[in-house]
Amino acid sequence: MLMTGAMSCALFAQQVALDPSFNAGGSGVNGSITRMVRMPNGHVVIVGPFTSFNGVPRSYAARLSATGELDLGFVPSPTSIPNWWATMSRPSALAVQGDGKVLIGNEDIGTVDGGPEGVPMVVRYNTDGSVDPAFAIGTRTGYSWGAWAIRPDPSTGKVLIGGSIAGYSGLWFGHVVRVLPSGVPEWDFSPSSEYVIYTQCISLLPDGKILVGGFSFTQEHFSVQRLNSNGSIDPTFTVGSTDGTVFAMERLADGKILIAGSFSTYAGATRLKIARLNADGTVDAGFDPPGAAGGVINAMALQPDGKILIGGSFTSYSGVPRSGIARLNADGTLDTGYDTGAGTNGTVTSVAVRPDGQVLIAGTFTSYNGTAANNIALLSLPSPIPPVSVQVKALLEGPYASGGLMNDALRTLPSFPLSEPFTGMGYSAIGYPTGASINAGVLVVTGGNAIVDWVIMELRSSAAPGMIVASRPALIQRDGDVVDLDGAGNVSFPGMAGGSYCIALRPRNHLPVMLAPSAAITGTGSGITVDFTQTGTPIWDNDARTTVFGALVLAAGDINFNGTVQYTGSGNDRDPVLVRAGSTTPNNTVAGYWREDLNMDGTVKYTGSFNDRDRILVNVGPTTPNNTRVATLP
Repeated sequence: MLMTGAMSCALFAQQVALDPSFNAGGSGVNGSITRMVRMPNGHVVIVGPFTSFNGVPRSYAARLSATGELDLGFVPSPTSIPNWWATMSRPSALAVQGDGKVLIGNEDIGTVDGGPEGVPMVVRYNTDGSVDPAFAIGTRTGYSWGAWAIRPDPSTGKVLIGGSIAGYSGLWFGHVVRVLPSGVPEWDFSPSSEYVIYTQCISLLPDGKILVGGFSFTQEHFSVQRLNSNGSIDPTFTVGSTDGTVFAMERLADGKILIAGSFSTYAGATRLKIARLNADGTVDAGFDPPGAAGGVINAMALQPDGKILIGGSFTSYSGVPRSGIARLNADGTLDTGYDTGAGTNGTVTSVAVRPDGQVLIAGTFTSYNGTAANNIALLSLPSPIPPVSVQVKALLEGPYASGGLMNDALRTLPSFPLSEPFTGMGYSAIGYPTGASINAGVLVVTGGNAIVDWVIMELRSSAAPGMIVASRPALIQRDGDVVDLDGAGNVSFPGMAGGSYCIALRPRNHLPVMLAPSAAITGTGSGITVDFTQTGTPIWDNDARTTVFGALVLAAGDINFNGTVQYTGSGNDRDPVLVRAGSTTPNNTVAGYWREDLNMDGTVKYTGSFNDRDRILVNVGPTTPNNTRVATLP
């Protein structure tokens, strides 16, 4: 079906069931879980005020297998500090390093002013549960209450610790401490307590800066701020006042920031427990779900398709009953297709998404949807959902000729690659299958289904079109059909069940094209068709297409793969054609599989009839060669 207008984003509902195979027959923990971390190998570390798991003694920390059984190879041991177990009765910060070692922070040491000095705030355990003597135990100094967030930096081995920290191991700091791999605090890293002084969450940014969230009783209750890599406050980030605490924070692929907690306003805007900020800290007006959470959100987790899982003590979302756990669309609206029934009968403090799409939840509850589940559970849909599978059609200007078909000269070249060429062109995206290949037999097919070239297919969030949630290399046929690497089937996206997506297509040397967000596809399985050769298909940028021989085709000339066709000036697309043909012999031609071959006839040609240079000039405007034709994707 052709996408010609806005479509409903509703999905069919499926009951999210408790997976009975997780810790089958076990009684679980005998107390609540304050934090949970899923390890890359599938194991799960939990901490909280419990003393056993399935009847086996485990004081305040345990490691479980991927199927939920107690891992007997991890037995946390007390430190040499007196009364360690008593002071560590409320662990509230947890992180697992890349080497499997476990960092645990303590929340509250017991007295009105934060407890006696010298008791542990942060301890690191080896993979067997023994205390790591190579890491100096962080102890309370002055009026510190405890550590509520821990974030290891995998690039340096240093560890960021946040909480209500006035002093740490004899030194005075702000609300965040950074310690060396040895556990010794970095004395020259001392953020001001001007804004967030009760840090609940920390996020490391790609540029080395640090986002912290929590709450402050000063400066109009600012709850989110950004620090420079040295701990100083980043003045380019706009902090906003709030009436509650930020308990969870996630940075999105487009640089925006999701925050959630107990607040009802942020920077003067009504935002009930969840908000999205722009990269500069200002409130994103495009994320304003009606009603939002009817209770506190304690935890968040992002799915690969951009959807958001939230856990907490809420009992509804946007007026729809949802207890403890819910899933949201990328724009913050409730995903009504993810039906959790009665949900949990208590608070969810941690949420984790497994690669198979199942969801782990932990917290303070004894049942999920009426079935017993002691504080930890694995949720799954009752049956597999077919992956999103899309039919796309497009025509490329360079190889297109009258008659409705493109030429297929490239597939017969000895240099035509059997592995995707886009990684070598600098393309990267989360989950993109680098090095994906085809069988040589795919290139033998002739006629309308003959292969013309490689392309990229992307699924992008309709709420945030700049966010690539999935991408796959694919093949385009002479008749314009885009097919999977088998050379025949629709392009499918395993693990991307349902959702509202913008479809984007990226050729090697033509402008990219994307379905307009107003016409985002919604659905599961096959049967979804997007035809970019039709004028009725709304797209992101109309400059991506042009008309030749009466057909709507993607404009040629984007040799630099940057969404721009440029004939003159620095970084233009014309000069590469000259260089490839031979800059000292412009009348020369070069055969092979080259991006500069805009006609895609197997030969790069700079001068003479049917050359590759003129197509660039035509698409920027033959009378205005200094012009550019821009159709970049968001």
